[in-house]
Order: sequence, then structure tokens, then C-alpha cells
Amino acid sequence: MRRPTRAVLALAITAFLNLVGAGTAMAQTSSDDASAAAGASVLGGMMLFWCCYGLMILFFIFLGIFNLFMMYDAAMREKAEYPNDNKSMWILLLILLQGWAALFYFFIVKRTAGSRKANTPPPPAA
Repeated sequence: MRRPTRAVLALAITAFLNLVGAGTAMAQTSSDDASAAAGASVLGGMMLFWCCYGLMILFFIFLGIFNLFMMYDAAMREKAEYPNDNKSMWILLLILLQGWAALFYFFIVKRTAGSRKANTPPPPAA
């Protein structure tokens, strides 16, 4: 893989400084023309946009995988383990509302059912 040249590194550092607010002070004291400062400002804005966009994509990938795990848990759980025995409602919500329903399902059904299992005594040995 090729190493970045000094110009690319200088442009990246300028864009980073512009993101943290030092770009305007640097542009005022620099002898470069205004188009170079404007280019660095645009590049800094683009870098910020793509970083935020990448974080959003990672979040939604995580939420989709989490939703699949909650759908699997809902399908495998017994009807009696749900509050008010409404297994079909939860499965329908997980299919229709995707990520939001998965978060609600996790806190309302999965965590409370796990705590109920821990509190129930073991069946008597026969």
C-alpha cells in the first residue's frame, strides 16, 4: 500500500484543525489565497459528514442484528413467559417496528422473564 504524500497529510491536518476551530485562525495568518482555505473548509465539512454517516450505518447494522436476535428469542420463548401471554403481538411488533420494538422487547420481556426464571424454585425431584 502506498504511503500518503506530504501534501495529503498537510491537507488532512488542515481539515482536522478546521473541524476543531483552528482553521479560521490559520486561514487569517496564512499567505495562501482564499481558495485554499475554502477548499480545506469544504474538505473538513465532508470529513465530518462521512464520519457521522459511517457511525449511523454501524449503528443501524447493530440494531438490525439486535432485532434478529430478539426475533429469534421471541420465536423460541414459551407463550406463558410473556406478560399477559401475548406472544403473537410481540412477534408482530418485532416484524413491523424493527429496532424500536426490539429495544422494548429486550427491556419488557427478555429481562423480566430472565429474572422470573431466576426467582422460581427448581422443580421437586421425583
